Amino acid sequence: AGQANGSIFLYPTGGFGNLDYEWSNAALTGDSIYNLKKGNYVVTITDFGNCKLVDTIIVNQPATLIGMADIVDESTSGANDGKITLQPVGGTSPFKVKWNTGDTTFVIENLAPGLYTYNVTDYNGCTTSGWSANLGRFCDRCLRLG
Repeated sequence: AGQANGSIFLYPTGGFGNLDYEWSNAALTGDSIYNLKKGNYVVTITDFGNCKLVDTIIVNQPATLIGMADIVDESTSGANDGKITLQPVGGTSPFKVKWNTGDTTFVIENLAPGLYTYNVTDYNGCTTSGWSANLGRFCDRCLRLG
């Protein structure tokens, strides 16, 4: 998010003769512009007969990529049946994930208690990383007095 990697490509039809493109940012020229940040871009297209067309093009960007984890702790001490489901939020699909376990799926299962880290990459190459703790049941067989 926040990168200057947007583009606009114009394909006007009609008009007479060569077309002139004047952008709201004077540094921009032509019918194709690159390396744009999120925002509004106003273009005035003028043909040889001095007919003008003014239009505003909006360059959007996806929301910041984050990972949301749903955790199921192990059911009893030593069961190693914990589970983490990771849901990417924001960014642009498709997404790829890699866990510190080597897994590349968004659901990892049969987990022992521990710390699990992940890296998520979206279609645009944006990344986020984080961790999730899977907790164990440490006192299922605790000693009790009468």
